[in-house]
Amino acid sequence: MLASILLGALVTSYLLCPIWRVIYNVFLHPLAHFPGPWWAGATSYVEAYFDIMKGGQYFRKIEAMHARYGPIVRVSPEELSIRDAEFYEHIYGSMSARRDLDTANARLNGSPTSVISTLDHEHHRLRRSPLLPFFSKQSVVRLEPFIWSRVNLLVEKLKHAHKTSSVIKAVDAYGALTSDVISHYAYGKTFDYLGNGSDLEFRNDYMQAIAALSFVSPISLHFPLVVAIMKRLPQWLLQILNPNIIRVNELRRRCTDLAMKVLQTTSPGEKDVSEKPGTIFEALLSPSMPPEERTLERMTDEGFIITAAGLETTSRFLTNTTTHLLLNTDCLAKLRAELKTVMPAPGDCPPCSVLENLPYLSAVVAEGLRCETIFMTRFPRKLVEPLAYKDFTIPAGANIGCAPYLQNSNADVFPEPERYRPERWIEARERGENLGKYLATFVKGGRMCLGINLAYTEMYLTIAAIFHNFDLEFVDSGLENITTTRGYFFGFTDNYDWGVKFRVKNVLG
Repeated sequence: MLASILLGALVTSYLLCPIWRVIYNVFLHPLAHFPGPWWAGATSYVEAYFDIMKGGQYFRKIEAMHARYGPIVRVSPEELSIRDAEFYEHIYGSMSARRDLDTANARLNGSPTSVISTLDHEHHRLRRSPLLPFFSKQSVVRLEPFIWSRVNLLVEKLKHAHKTSSVIKAVDAYGALTSDVISHYAYGKTFDYLGNGSDLEFRNDYMQAIAALSFVSPISLHFPLVVAIMKRLPQWLLQILNPNIIRVNELRRRCTDLAMKVLQTTSPGEKDVSEKPGTIFEALLSPSMPPEERTLERMTDEGFIITAAGLETTSRFLTNTTTHLLLNTDCLAKLRAELKTVMPAPGDCPPCSVLENLPYLSAVVAEGLRCETIFMTRFPRKLVEPLAYKDFTIPAGANIGCAPYLQNSNADVFPEPERYRPERWIEARERGENLGKYLATFVKGGRMCLGINLAYTEMYLTIAAIFHNFDLEFVDSGLENITTTRGYFFGFTDNYDWGVKFRVKNVLG
């Protein structure tokens, strides 16, 4: 009798627990009084439904929430989205402001020991510190000759493509370039995707794996146990259930092999501390780091994330800018006229410091970074202490964030945000305004993108070289091919693809 009563109580508690959780979230939770639909705050499974079952559609719901409820809305039980251009910097804080990372969001990329996934603010600073000099402006300047060498290889391949009238997918071509650069920087050995002069398909297994990781991210966020189980299933079964996981696992294995080779050939305790690190792994293996920070798992996770970030993001930025320049021929004409002032001959390779001083090229780069829907994640940060916003006090422990595209398309600071117009940056500069402080592409604060200097250098050099040397034309492509209709970590189109195709119409000069 007693056993039956206890069993009944357990079953009842099990059934009532989710109901109680919903009641608590809607009426008693510290975020219950913030604007937003009740169902968004009730359970995170609403987000899971729209992103998993409906194919990356929750971002549209968030847009609708802001349109109805205003600049601050509750988008999940523990998270607020704040779309306020002037408040954006306060969301992420200064470089020294304490911002933690929520456990659920930390598992999105499957690399728990990487800098980007580190939960605690102080632990994040410890892991980030040896990489800061490595990604400094001075370090990137020293890398410029290598970047130019790979850009010139891309130029040569496109000249070959012109002779054969080959059709090129822009994100793959640029991805080959960025893969070669980040692999050289990280491992001291390039993947050499641009080395095969006869291969014009720019095949890149890393690109496929990163896209796969993005598609899996909603499952990792809401159903981590499912992902953990799938990682342990045999390959043949994974191929049936979810081929995306196979691509991610293959990429991780490659990063593990590379990390193991570095660990086997490097003795961090014997390295001269005055010697500047030559690769990312040398920086991570600094004697100043505790032994537990120099493990194979740590090296694998960091290599995986840095490689993925250095490859996918910049190749998409370049594709985005290429698309808009081909659609806006007046902008392209202005750019080419300006480039001729510092690149009079076809093979000229001016330093980035010269290119950065070209007003229109700088505006083209900035507008290409603004006019994008590449990052669809909200990059939430967990508050360590309360934060005031207008009449609200956001409690400690709450997650707050703003998807970069929401900030970059804010009409209050970027009038006609849907229009690609580099002139807005030149006009703002002439008025003494700093539009750059509103640009959210690389996020802000102490957890902002490490590779911002490398990304800018790659963009300046590549845009200058491509449009100084070539006249391109779309092939069965257009703006719709870079317009996000499915939002995962990255944005994708209806057919789960992204990016335009082009043909080299003419070689200039």
